Amino acid sequence: MKYVASFAALALLGGCSDNGAVTEAVKAGLKDPDSAEFGAIDIREGPGGKWACVTVNARNSFGGYTGDQQVKLKHTAGEGWQWVGEPAEISHASCVDYTDFKAKGRGE
Repeated sequence: MKYVASFAALALLGGCSDNGAVTEAVKAGLKDPDSAEFGAIDIREGPGGKWACVTVNARNSFGGYTGDQQVKLKHTAGEGWQWVGEPAEISHASCVDYTDFKAKGRGE
């Protein structure tokens, strides 16, 4: 039982490092990175690679908050997490469906 708990803790820590890298990649593409307020973060991995969907609300060029938007990212070995397209005003569930589809290697 002790080993199962240790393994579970390591698995959670691995996910935390991905979440940190994902949020940093999202911040890097924002007009005002310090204003970023993060919601749900979902990471999918499969034959199509590692994909993430992130809910973020941040200030735009005019200083107003955009409202929750979804940012899609893909992880590549050489470049790390990179944005795919622009932030979208879609549901988080729709964003996750897209990233899950891509992670499974579909739609290429």
